[in-house]
Order: sequence, then C-alpha cells, then structure tokens
Amino acid sequence: MAWLTPVLLVLACLGLGGLTLRLAGVAADLDLPQRLAWAFGLGFGLLGWLLFPVGIAGFYGTVGTVFVLALSALCGLAWRGMAPVPAGAGAAGADDGVWGGWLTIVLVVALAMVMALDLVEGLAPPTE
Repeated sequence: MAWLTPVLLVLACLGLGGLTLRLAGVAADLDLPQRLAWAFGLGFGLLGWLLFPVGIAGFYGTVGTVFVLALSALCGLAWRGMAPVPAGAGAAGADDGVWGGWLTIVLVVALAMVMALDLVEGLAPPTE
C-alpha cells in the first residue's frame, strides 16, 4: 500500500495542473508531453499551496489528506476529456476590457494574497 501515496500525489498534481491549463485556455495549444509537463509543474505548486495551510493548522490526517488528494486527482477528469472545453471557447472569463475579465482580477487578487503571506512569513522572527 505504500505505492498508493506517490501515485495519488502524481495524479493530484496532474489533475490540478491540467484543470488550470484548461481554465486558462492554453491546454488545446500544447502537445501531450508539453501539457503533461506544465500540468505537473502547475499542479505541484497548487497542491503545495492548498495543503500548506492545512499542515500549519495541524489538520493533517489520513482521511483528510486522502480526501484532498483524491479530489485533486478527480480534477483530472475534466482535463482528460470527460468534460471537454468547447472549441474556440478561449480563456475562462475572457473580456476585451482593461482588466481582461473576471479571471484576471481573481488571479491578481490571489497573487497579492500570496505576496502578502510571503511578506508576513519573511518578517516572522526566527524560532527553534
């Protein structure tokens, strides 16, 4: 059963990253090896950011962690074609306005939150 954890982690990374690529509207422009590489890299980062607060709060446990990983892996169903994106749909929330749509605003707010958390983490006093 020890093999199940790395398999679930890889599937969760591919699922989250693939879903992100589809929502950004770039998955159709990439070949399969490129899509897999980008999906794994994006998913690895996203999964880390999703599980970091859970670990800091001390809520790691077998059931909770497996649930988050399984849910992340299920995101891959949309990426693998179970829920295909219509052809020519473009990026989610695309708009010709100054901000580029709601997705751009969400991404800018998320980036600002990440930068603020990194600043708070960097200013924290060292402890042992």
